[in-house]
Amino acid sequence: MVIQIKKMKQLRTILPLIIFANFIFANNYYVSNSNGDNSFDGSLIKPFKTIQYALSKLNDGDTCYIRGGIYSEKIELSKKFNQKIVITSYKNELVKLQGNATLKNWLKFQNNIYKTFCKDSVIQVIENEKATSLATFPNQDEIENTTVNWRRANAYADKRISMEGMSIFQNLTNFYVCGLFGKKLVAINGKVISQNGSDLSIENNAFYWDEQHVTEYLGDGKAFAYGNINFIDSPGEWFWKNDTIYYWSKQPLDSLSSITIRTNLKTFDIDNASNVEIVNIEILGGAISMENSQNCTTDNCKLSYITPLFYFNDGFERYKAIFDQNNQIYYEAPEKWTGKGICISGKNNTIKNCIITKSWGDGITVWGENHSILNNYITNCDWIGIDCSPLTVTGSKHTIQNNTINNGARTILNIRKIENSKILNNDLSNGGLLCEDAGLIYCYETNGGNSEIAYNNLDHLQCKLAGAAIY
Repeated sequence: MVIQIKKMKQLRTILPLIIFANFIFANNYYVSNSNGDNSFDGSLIKPFKTIQYALSKLNDGDTCYIRGGIYSEKIELSKKFNQKIVITSYKNELVKLQGNATLKNWLKFQNNIYKTFCKDSVIQVIENEKATSLATFPNQDEIENTTVNWRRANAYADKRISMEGMSIFQNLTNFYVCGLFGKKLVAINGKVISQNGSDLSIENNAFYWDEQHVTEYLGDGKAFAYGNINFIDSPGEWFWKNDTIYYWSKQPLDSLSSITIRTNLKTFDIDNASNVEIVNIEILGGAISMENSQNCTTDNCKLSYITPLFYFNDGFERYKAIFDQNNQIYYEAPEKWTGKGICISGKNNTIKNCIITKSWGDGITVWGENHSILNNYITNCDWIGIDCSPLTVTGSKHTIQNNTINNGARTILNIRKIENSKILNNDLSNGGLLCEDAGLIYCYETNGGNSEIAYNNLDHLQCKLAGAAIY
């Protein structure tokens, strides 16, 4: 007994030293793109210039403070920390991540269109803190989802779309068309392989082109085309191809330095990380990704223009059914879904107190285990009208609580394939803005697996054909 007591006394003296050692070596690093330099020591007086460089210096327990300003970077941090590290604004100064890069050396192309070299494929262009429009016909608004400007069109089972107004173009190929047809259940699209006046021949193998679905998915409707330089006809439109970006500027040539571009869906990438906390940062034209991460948190952040306009192979097959050699059914992994927006997978991650808005696809997509989505405002998502929503969740042991979620083209909260999860005290409203078959909460293809849905306010589903508060 005496020996055991002595050992305990030794532990009591050693343990505080161990704890003290863990915290005494935690560092604070500072970033400023106005007066920083990556050759500095990262102190408040001599800050680093880029966020990415500062993050490369972080170890357990460290904090990265970002001074106010607009930063155009792609940020990656995949390190697994044993103690929480924090990335945040300095004293609540306004920090904005806007796209990935700023382009220079613009040259006049024709009329009001300028061009410059850009080796990476551009997926979004931001001017004056607003996302501009990929070249479309007719012109689409990146501010609000609406079919007002779409042209009258018809879709046929032989994979053709006839679209009003397209005859002003001649023999265009390799662009895309998207529309709502028939009963407007879900948007369908395709790659245009040939054009003959208003007739567009489509390349797409999704189920809705089959003859049996003519009354549901095909027939009379509306559509728009996108992804061809010939569609640039107004200020703010852009197109990228073969290392060159073309842009119709609202400004004189010497002001184009204010335009930033996005070349990657993941602006703030902490995939495969652990114990990372992102606090009080605004992301304009970008998304945070926490795929295969653990114990990571995004808190009090604002994200706008999350998912840009994208081409999709399927409208209603995000959970694509696949049969194995024994004819047993399983479903394609969520990693292959399109239009995911902010991504969360792995275990024990949290998004809380955030504003998430303006997405052609999802606002947030969640899969994995034991994630928390708490007290967020998520709005204006799924502008393209497919099987996306402001919040899409699969997996198990999640908590979705105290969120306000509204304004979706189809469903507001998609919880297909969940188990042992809690959906509590959420305010869900204004779904079905484009499509006629949806639910405010959509639980299709699941029995819930002991999940609990309680104390939610569900209001204003706009579907005129088929819809329910809980579908």
